[in-house]
Amino acid sequence: MLSTPQSAFGKAAGVWPAAVASPEAVDRLNQRAYALRHEDAPAALALCLQAKAMSEVIGHAPGLACALLRESLLRYILGEAPEIYEPLLERSLEALRRVADPAGEAEALNLRGNMLLTRGAHGAAIEQYRLALALRRSLGQHDSEAAVLNNLGMALRDSGQLAESLEVLLQSLELALEQGSRRSVAYAQLNIGVTLKDLGDPAQAAERFEQVLSLAAGGNDIALQCSAHVRLGEAQMGLGRYEPALQQLHRGWQLAQQTANAGDLAHALCALGAAHQELGAFATAEERLQAALPTTRQRADVQLECEVLRLLGRNQLLQGRPQQALALLEQALDVALSRGGPNQAGAVHELLAQAHEMAGQLAEALANLREFQRCRDRVQGQATLRRAQALLWQQQLSGLRREAQDQRSLNESLAHALEAARQAEQQKAALLAEVAAQAEALRQLAREDGLTQVANRRWFDTQWPRELERARRHQHPLAVAMVDVDDFKSINDRFSHAVGDEVLRRMARLLRDHCRSNDLVARYGGEEFVLMFVETALDGAVTTCEKLRGMVQRHDWTDVHAGLSVVTVSIGVACWTPERAPRNVLGEADAELYRAKRQGKNQVCALG
Repeated sequence: MLSTPQSAFGKAAGVWPAAVASPEAVDRLNQRAYALRHEDAPAALALCLQAKAMSEVIGHAPGLACALLRESLLRYILGEAPEIYEPLLERSLEALRRVADPAGEAEALNLRGNMLLTRGAHGAAIEQYRLALALRRSLGQHDSEAAVLNNLGMALRDSGQLAESLEVLLQSLELALEQGSRRSVAYAQLNIGVTLKDLGDPAQAAERFEQVLSLAAGGNDIALQCSAHVRLGEAQMGLGRYEPALQQLHRGWQLAQQTANAGDLAHALCALGAAHQELGAFATAEERLQAALPTTRQRADVQLECEVLRLLGRNQLLQGRPQQALALLEQALDVALSRGGPNQAGAVHELLAQAHEMAGQLAEALANLREFQRCRDRVQGQATLRRAQALLWQQQLSGLRREAQDQRSLNESLAHALEAARQAEQQKAALLAEVAAQAEALRQLAREDGLTQVANRRWFDTQWPRELERARRHQHPLAVAMVDVDDFKSINDRFSHAVGDEVLRRMARLLRDHCRSNDLVARYGGEEFVLMFVETALDGAVTTCEKLRGMVQRHDWTDVHAGLSVVTVSIGVACWTPERAPRNVLGEADAELYRAKRQGKNQVCALG
């Protein structure tokens, strides 16, 4: 693969034979560079540098404008600093306008939006995408319009506007399906999956990412495949599927190294660090995260830098080093507050609360816990409020149009005016009802597991520290049980995943229907559930769990599948009590669950 303009033609002074140095040759080089951008970015950069040098020699202004645009894109992909690629983009935008290339101008505006989004300038990025979108629509470029909508959806998501993000991404998907573009469909599905994961539904997110891998299979968009593998690995981590998650993340890392896409490489390293952290391999996690940090800073990737710093802080926290954790988490918070979204700030505040608590700084812990909740409420509430405001604006615009029509129609009777007012009230009522329904749907999506309709892990992770704090304050016990369906993989393998899903739904109903209304039943990940027994001592929790275990064993499972004669569960129980605090109760319950598995399954093991 050629690396410099001169190497292609052996001309140190940049002068080519007439047969080679032509506008058509420049256009071919630019096209080839663009085609290679997600496959081999360094080779693509070499080609566009050739096109740039050739355009300058022969005075081909459109080719030079395009080459500058390609160069800025590729330097951005390769992770160079903004002060290198942003001036190139501005030069290309000026040149594209001089040669009256609106399609190229739309592409440049879209790229400018991507660059701004990387730096965390969400509002400015959204404005650039809307300008690009207007140009695409005026040109009738529907496939390119879908791509801009996809980027706009990402910007809305990163700024915490999850409902608006989902709405825009679904528009992008619909356009892509109408155009029959597999690649555009795949990118829309990828970002819909990320938004679903942010809404607390890793299972549905994982399904979307698997669809992306299927759509991208056999194509030359290696960057898309890389993103899908990494995102799928992250979703599987959220479901507790650690080994397959690591396989996906390693594959994504390998693909990022192949393309030399700096953003993808840093993201893959960050995700690998998070995975090793969950597995307790803290040294490996530290190594991966530290390797990702310089790239995030060089390319001014605010979101990813914040996440790497947050994970580095968590790595220290999990090793019992609150002071080291606090130093890193404060850095992460500074980044999040400067340009990050409320999701990121909330995640950092949550860890800061834990670090301050471990350090004995309870007032600071409580303050950060409140900030975490405020950020979380802002993300969930902001989407509804913005959606409601957009609908109200639409209704007001309709009202203004009706008033203008009334001004022009002087002969209309009072009866017509009253009828118009009645219709406006009906529309307003319908809009308010729609907003209320959307608000309820978002609340349900944030708390409930999509498959089993019990609480999801995200909701449990929110409620657990609250109940633990209440138990400490009132000095009463708090028990927790980890429940795992025995040999669940064999159920999937023997009877199908559909049968496995029905077993999980039935299991969730059994657990929920036979626990108290003030206890919490949640799906923790995969085939694992967690039960929280408030104001319950260990003996009481063990008794309840024994009843649940026997009930599951005696339940008639043949109506799920004729060959499914028996299903059993293993349960690990632990209890927090004032006399033995502080303790990692969840970790103890998990350890007891694994003891139950080792001792033969279908039993309850407990640690007081």
